[in-house]
Amino acid sequence: FEASWLSVSVASGALPENGTQKVIVTFDADSLIQGLYVDTLDIISNDPSSPKIEIPIRLEVTSEADIRVSNSNFEVTLDQNNTTELAVTIFNDGTETLNWGLFTNPANNWLSSGTPTSGDILPDESAGTKVIINTSGLAEGSYSGFAWISSNDPDNPTSLMNINLDVNNTFADISFSLSNSNFCPGESESFIFSVENTS
Repeated sequence: FEASWLSVSVASGALPENGTQKVIVTFDADSLIQGLYVDTLDIISNDPSSPKIEIPIRLEVTSEADIRVSNSNFEVTLDQNNTTELAVTIFNDGTETLNWGLFTNPANNWLSSGTPTSGDILPDESAGTKVIINTSGLAEGSYSGFAWISSNDPDNPTSLMNINLDVNNTFADISFSLSNSNFCPGESESFIFSVENTS
């Protein structure tokens, strides 16, 4: 064979009677563009009945997108009536333009998609987006939800992101001070104190 994309583990050798030799044939498409490649693997020996055996080799190189997401699991702690953004980076490790879209589970009304919600990523490039958490109206406690990225990656068309949220109760932290006065028996006096919200 003459193809640069083809290699063998053993190119020659000698076998005893009834002996065997395993030969590993490796295909390498790293430097190839999309298309069909053919060659012939020739086995030449001193066998008088079959001095040359030709094995047809066929390699088809396809082009496809290959998605990779920076994080698939998020652990978030947030006070009530607050919002935060979860940054997500989308990578295209493939050889075709990646088309993607960001979605959140409608049942998790505390989750929403940030911007951008969709886009195209060229091979070996990346793009950022975000998922927004809003704890308004949520009671103190733990919540689980998910968002996902749909894409044209044939091997991974849906990239799931699990999101666990702990919501802290927010309440007023009240402090007060009392002014004290000295007074004699039979006298009355008012006490004045102040209340301050220190939260």
